[in-house]
Amino acid sequence: MPVTSLRADLEPEDNVDMSAEVLTAPDSDDLWDGLDEPSTFQLASLASTSSSSTPASAQPSFRPSTSLTPYSVDAPACTPPETTSRLDNTSTPYYAEVIHVLKNIFRLSSFRRNQLEAINATLDGKDVFVLMPTGGGKSLCYQLPAVCKSGRTHGVTFVISPLVALITDQVASLREKNINVDCMSSLRSADDSRDVMRRLRSHQKPDICYITPEKLRESNAMQEILAALYEDKQIARFVIDEAHVIQSWGRDFRDAYAELHMLRDRYPDVPIMALTATANKTAIQDIHARLGLRNPVCLVQSFNRPNLYYAVQPKPTTKKKAVQAIAGFIKSQHAADTGIVYGFSKAECEELAEQLRKDYGLSAKHYHAGMEPQERSTTQEEWQCGRCKIIVATIAFGMGIDKPDVRFVIHSTLPKSMDGYYQETGRAGRDGEPADCILYYAYKDVVSRLHMINSDRNDKGPPRTPEEKKRQVEDIRAVAQYCRNEVDCRRSMILAHFNERFDPHLCPKGCDNCSKGGMIVRQQYTSEAQQAIRLFEQMAASMDRIPVGHFKDVFAGRNKAKVRDSGHDQLSLFGVGKSVDGDRIIGVMMDTDIFTIAREASASGWTNDYLKLGSQANACLSGDLAVELTFRDNGAGNGSSSSRSVAKNITLSKASASTKGKTKAGPGGPSSYMPLYEDDDVELDPVSDFEPIKDAPDVGAAALPEDNGQRRLKAMVNVRQMLAKEHDLNENEVLATETLHFLSLMDIQDRASFDTCIINSDEPKSREKSLIFGEALWKAYSEAKTTSTSSSKMQARIFDLRGAFSHNPAT
Repeated sequence: MPVTSLRADLEPEDNVDMSAEVLTAPDSDDLWDGLDEPSTFQLASLASTSSSSTPASAQPSFRPSTSLTPYSVDAPACTPPETTSRLDNTSTPYYAEVIHVLKNIFRLSSFRRNQLEAINATLDGKDVFVLMPTGGGKSLCYQLPAVCKSGRTHGVTFVISPLVALITDQVASLREKNINVDCMSSLRSADDSRDVMRRLRSHQKPDICYITPEKLRESNAMQEILAALYEDKQIARFVIDEAHVIQSWGRDFRDAYAELHMLRDRYPDVPIMALTATANKTAIQDIHARLGLRNPVCLVQSFNRPNLYYAVQPKPTTKKKAVQAIAGFIKSQHAADTGIVYGFSKAECEELAEQLRKDYGLSAKHYHAGMEPQERSTTQEEWQCGRCKIIVATIAFGMGIDKPDVRFVIHSTLPKSMDGYYQETGRAGRDGEPADCILYYAYKDVVSRLHMINSDRNDKGPPRTPEEKKRQVEDIRAVAQYCRNEVDCRRSMILAHFNERFDPHLCPKGCDNCSKGGMIVRQQYTSEAQQAIRLFEQMAASMDRIPVGHFKDVFAGRNKAKVRDSGHDQLSLFGVGKSVDGDRIIGVMMDTDIFTIAREASASGWTNDYLKLGSQANACLSGDLAVELTFRDNGAGNGSSSSRSVAKNITLSKASASTKGKTKAGPGGPSSYMPLYEDDDVELDPVSDFEPIKDAPDVGAAALPEDNGQRRLKAMVNVRQMLAKEHDLNENEVLATETLHFLSLMDIQDRASFDTCIINSDEPKSREKSLIFGEALWKAYSEAKTTSTSSSKMQARIFDLRGAFSHNPAT
């Protein structure tokens, strides 16, 4: 049946028992079951389903969760829909047509979590905010209602989408389903654009029209068409796909996103739907404010992607070794698989793709915004259909691209933010099968990113405001902090960024940190936390709004201009946390509500974060609430940057043998344990040192020798340990681990240059430190010799989790 022939009075098909429809996540869908919980207000409604007025015969089978998962999602401040139960969603006047369209046009048999709720809400003419994990099925939430005729609003569904490639991909997919869709983008010719406008003015309007925000804002002809359609009540809804770009791109360079409030201003009666997979509380508030959402129905799920494995690897110091590491990982773990490698710049992506292709025989092509549109489209199509296995791309690639079998995502450089990192890694494993997310970290990449921000090297748009620079610097530091943390569960850290708590015990072998052996050390930092509270009170006497980054600087005793200008370097508690890991302590204090974040709109309309005392501050001051950090103790004198320097009130616990191996991260995870290696008790060298195929065609998966940077770092850490004991100092008071990482990655030729690097670092009293400690550290740095540590212990085999759990999502 053609889409255009559907009518509001559509009846169920003959001989079809609509009461038997199962439209929630099926029981066999283990990935989503019990993991992606409904938002807070939905959970409350599930308890009252027995009192629903829906007749029993009309209720589909539904198996509610018997208990909450061990993590929680803080839902945004939204007005709950009048009926939030899934059972109620089957009794709407739209249900019969929705089922027909689902089965006969989209060829699906079931809905994923929250899809039916979103569809019903928008058909009911309500504003809707949808936050689903990547691969959760956001597109169906607006594509299906766009072809329904039984909703309260009628006409064209306008979808504002950020990328031309994304528009092209989705338009092609919908046309394959015989859906009446069109688009306005820079790839369309003038004649094509005029034809689309003629269609919008005619009686044969498309059901869906994709458009970029720039075209929406700048085309006078488009504005006239929208005004006429609004007058005739022929705009069904506005959809903002990938809505998180309102907060990121709207602030950075595509100011058309910051002006999308015009939709509500000019067309106040048209409902708006905003969808994203990446938004924390601050971003959600910005999106709501910018779009002027009115009492939106908010559908929020967990951010957890249990089939993704997260790891951070030290980035080799030279380009050649970095490429070897990436190629080695791909060839040893994903030789025949599809993947994405993210690079820093257009030139870097082109060079890296060429090296992977020519030197290592990998099927790789580059992708970036500087390519000709047709070349980009061809490359994407070849990757999508499997003729090309690996895309080496800037962040211009991937948004909205729904390729289910991506087995790995590699970051060859530092992501710009934790939001971006989650979004980019989320393109892996959309079919529910295991996938790897590897980030190669070097502190020099942090330095490069910060330099670009502070020197105002912006590719597009106006110069950054001081407020914007500050936000971007904080984003980079958050990613660097994530990379440097070699102890805490990476899944927990990622989810904490989105205000979601996750029990690390449900992530055995689900990330590199949870895969490590050694003793888990829990160390009390309650007295330092109490000092942090008192420092905050001192600062609050002269500053009403204290930015989080500024507080961390004062706590750590950093000699920065803003600290001096505020006079906070004169406080009696200035630098009280300089000998401890202040970032982690403050993070734990925020997690436990000793500190909390207040979000306030700035003069430019964006939301900024300020530190406040939380509800548990008094409990911490009285000693009723302890503050504790975990460390991993791999033995004294091992040179680990995560080892402890001073032990006090310490509890040790051995990592359970039953948690060794990689499992899915979520409820029931330990029961699906499988060993990661043939012998989990053997410490393996990384498997990634491949020489080019042209030089060694038969090379195997050899262990990667320790590179110069790692040797230098170990040598300097050991010397720092000795210097700390000699001068009765904490190790970080000699030189911060971050500074040692930076030095180890630099190719320094002489002692004078070495001292200059220390002096120009962020170290307090850096000149004095170079005089006192420079000679010993330089000796360790310069004498670190190249040696081969190739191990014959064993060779890693490709680990396959497919048998550990099943996933059969609706596509």
